[in-house]
Amino acid sequence: MYQACRIPSRNSLRGRLGRRSCGLAFTLTELLVVISVIAVIASLVIPMIVRTMTRVKNVKCTSNLRQIYAISMQYSLDNNQVIISNLDLNPEVASYSMLWDKMLQRFSDTGRAVIGERPPGIWACPASDELVTGGHSSDYGKNKYINNDYRTNPVTYKMTDLEPLPEILLFGEGNRDLWGHGPPWELIPRHDGKANVVYADGHTEAIDPNDLPSPDLWPLGPPWRPSVRAHW
Repeated sequence: MYQACRIPSRNSLRGRLGRRSCGLAFTLTELLVVISVIAVIASLVIPMIVRTMTRVKNVKCTSNLRQIYAISMQYSLDNNQVIISNLDLNPEVASYSMLWDKMLQRFSDTGRAVIGERPPGIWACPASDELVTGGHSSDYGKNKYINNDYRTNPVTYKMTDLEPLPEILLFGEGNRDLWGHGPPWELIPRHDGKANVVYADGHTEAIDPNDLPSPDLWPLGPPWRPSVRAHW
């Protein structure tokens, strides 16, 4: 450091006042050193903050899926163990069908989705910024091969039909329906190339959608369908 101004004699009035107004300043070299140190610290801290935020989003997403699973199990208990259909019967209007996520939102305390806004509460993945549309009201999808449409599908799976439970995929990151004839099967990998899913026994996993087998491969079975089809 160097003195920013010359200080007159200590005994003079100007000198006494000058000492109060004069300070010390950094040289250009010292400023560059400080800036370099700050840059190094930032390069170490910022990636750590980003990784922490990513982990927090992933934890929140898996928590959402567990709660959606729990709500779906409550629905099953209230409906003779039958798993909710992707397109289910609206209890208020018997002739009108309702998408599974809108139906289950009635069982949660998060409120209902509003078109043009983010999904409410547990229905919003923190790694997504998609808005509610008329086609879907959450950031999660349901396995379409487990009770798709109550009106047209003759197979009605109950929880007791889902064997083996740990291998049957129920819900995952996507928009309304998980199905298709090619990867990623409508799953949306929002977390480092992986999508969070929850299986019929309630456990969650982060998977690469490209690793899942085709729903149309024979013999039909996990993770899309039970090993033995029920209620033919």
